[in-house]
Amino acid sequence: MSDFAEKHIRTQKLDALTACWKIEKEKEDEHRTARISLEQKILGLAEIDPEHNGTHRLPHNLVVSCKLNRKWDQEFLRSNYKLWNELPSVNNPFREEFKEDKHKMDALQFIDKDLYDFLQKGLTLTGAKPSFKANNQQKEN
Repeated sequence: MSDFAEKHIRTQKLDALTACWKIEKEKEDEHRTARISLEQKILGLAEIDPEHNGTHRLPHNLVVSCKLNRKWDQEFLRSNYKLWNELPSVNNPFREEFKEDKHKMDALQFIDKDLYDFLQKGLTLTGAKPSFKANNQQKEN
């Protein structure tokens, strides 16, 4: 078989596989849309607020986990950095350039409540996409 013939066969196979992939991808997108719609209905019926942290165990071994995304206003933190960086009693509650160290930030509310409250002005909390997981393990009694 010539190189041209082999290349032509590979191209035809690739075209066929690509067409099949596109069909499967479209099905996947449709199923994802349907799944997201079902998840929203489950959240409503179970009265789960995705804006609050927590894990919820539902019938049929379905587990719904919700969390909050924490986003810090970098400009706010840059402009107020000296307020807490110069305090000897406070460990910097950010790991890198204003990337929060959650453990230190949690401790800060007990070390310096005023500073903690002030820094919260630069924090935006938004609900993350809830995580759904079917727990197939049976409980042993």
